Amino acid sequence: MGTTSSRPAILADPGSSLSFTKTNFNSIQITATGATADTAATGEICITPRYQV
Repeated sequence: MGTTSSRPAILADPGSSLSFTKTNFNSIQITATGATADTAATGEICITPRYQV
């Protein structure tokens, strides 16, 4: 199912925000470190395309 980038992951500290530019991708994977079945991860993600999709 697609490919995985061999480049380093983009990491964000809890409570922070970040921006970046990435081209030629077809999926996004988000991993919440420290999340468990008893302590689910919560938060928001906003993706703003700069060009027509």
